[in-house]
Amino acid sequence: MSLKKEADKAYQKAENSLQKNDLAEAGDDFEWAGTCYLDAGNEEKAKESFLKAANCFEKLGEHLAEQDFLGTSADNLKRAGKCYKEGGNTEKMKQCYRKAADLYKKYAERLEKDGKMERAKQALKDREECLKNS
Repeated sequence: MSLKKEADKAYQKAENSLQKNDLAEAGDDFEWAGTCYLDAGNEEKAKESFLKAANCFEKLGEHLAEQDFLGTSADNLKRAGKCYKEGGNTEKMKQCYRKAADLYKKYAERLEKDGKMERAKQALKDREECLKNS
């Protein structure tokens, strides 16, 4: 299958997932479509796909934060930041990375309180990575 066909297929699958409000699946497929479009030389469609992926991951991250799933929320916001970067929206990229960094900090504090030191260290590493990108 050509890269363009693979990208079109992933994009359509993402749109279908979005209709079902499956943000995780839609984000994954939009991100994959963006990668394929980029490799196929269609930069505009790649940017559009990455921005749609970023929007999905950002919404999912915010929803998960409301549900108090700090680590997973931060992971999704970090991924949103990466996709916003690929899509060329540096302001939104920085916002997502800052939100993710704040959540990683809270998550690390919670993990430390629970005695989960290795996971807390990883959360702090992820926080540092996000701060570098914000």
